Order: sequence, then structure tokens, then C-alpha cells
Amino acid sequence: MRKVLVSQPEERDQREEAYRRARVETEMKAGLESLIETYEADSALVAKRLDRLKKQREHTLSDRPAPQ
Repeated sequence: MRKVLVSQPEERDQREEAYRRARVETEMKAGLESLIETYEADSALVAKRLDRLKKQREHTLSDRPAPQ
């Protein structure tokens, strides 16, 4: 983005290319951040489900009578 800000008026093509690249980089960063947030949320959900399943198993195993 610095190239856009400090460019001369006759450097129009270079300025447009720098602007396009900065815009693409910004969009890519936002997309990657979104992917990371989704992954982290999914991982937390999976961890909670696993904990719940473990607790349910422990509970059902403790309810069974001891073998004789």
C-alpha cells in the first residue's frame, strides 16, 4: 500500500497493480482468519463432545452391577 501512497501521477499502472495486490492480500488474510476461527470453534466443539461421551461412558459403567 505504501507504493500507492508515495507514487507519482505518471506511475498509474504501477499504482493500480499495487492497489490490486494490496486488496487481494487483504481479502486473503480475511479468508484465512475466517478459516482459522472456524477450525478453532470446531475443535472446541469436538473436545466438548468427547468429554461428554467419556462422562456418559463412565456413568453407564459405574451403574452396572459388578460381575460375580
